[in-house]
Amino acid sequence: MDLSTKWHDTHHHRMMSICDSPLTQVALSDLDPDHPAVKFDRVWQFLSETGHIPSRTALGIDQIPFALKWIMLFEAIGAGSEKRYRLRLQGSGAAQLTNGDLTGQYLDEFTRNDCYQSRHQAFEMATAQRKPIFADISVESAQNNGEFRVDVSAGIFPFLMKTHAEQIIVVVAPPLSIRKIMH
Repeated sequence: MDLSTKWHDTHHHRMMSICDSPLTQVALSDLDPDHPAVKFDRVWQFLSETGHIPSRTALGIDQIPFALKWIMLFEAIGAGSEKRYRLRLQGSGAAQLTNGDLTGQYLDEFTRNDCYQSRHQAFEMATAQRKPIFADISVESAQNNGEFRVDVSAGIFPFLMKTHAEQIIVVVAPPLSIRKIMH
């Protein structure tokens, strides 16, 4: 049975959320060339100046129609050890991968322990290094002892607002065979 058939048979409601698994950093070249994060990276690179994080206002939705379904837009609230990331916008495909819309919630409210730490660290690293970070998230079925596993890939892209506040856009999507059958 192929991956897309297993996904369809298991359906996302019986899958663990991507929020329940930590990120594992990978290289951009590890993502499939059709992944929305790979395409988004081309737009991000075009918008950024060497060594500079692009302004979020420079990004228009007309530049990224391929990614809208897979976006999670986080905004940094606070600073230093008090900094938290609030999910401001979530695409429908990303919501399926988190088993529901999490818009308005803080990262630390829907991730725990090493799952939270890996995301918070990746957000901070992307901003500090002024470049995108790429990662895999292993998601297993919530029943049958996780006999079915999918590696979901993500791109984590730093942006700045005019107020110099940080925004992080995460483009997260499963393999192409599964993206084709998701509603």
